[in-house]
Amino acid sequence: MRAEDLEALREDMLAVITAGAFALRDTIGKNAFDERVMTAMGKVPRHEFVPIELQPYAYENIPLPIGFAKTISQLFIRSAPG
Repeated sequence: MRAEDLEALREDMLAVITAGAFALRDTIGKNAFDERVMTAMGKVPRHEFVPIELQPYAYENIPLPIGFAKTISQLFIRSAPG
């Protein structure tokens, strides 16, 4: 994948995380995540942790296999309240 494509996917990923945090603001007790967390999320090359055939999905809000029966977590995991 081209660097430009990956950058666009990262930007979309950050938008998904931002929207998820805002939608769950009453549950999580804040409107957004700390900017340092968001900056770090935007810098992590998630595509380098998954098999090449799954790289286009590395920035989606789904868990992906990384080998050895392990996965990279989805972007935003909502816990049940209570």
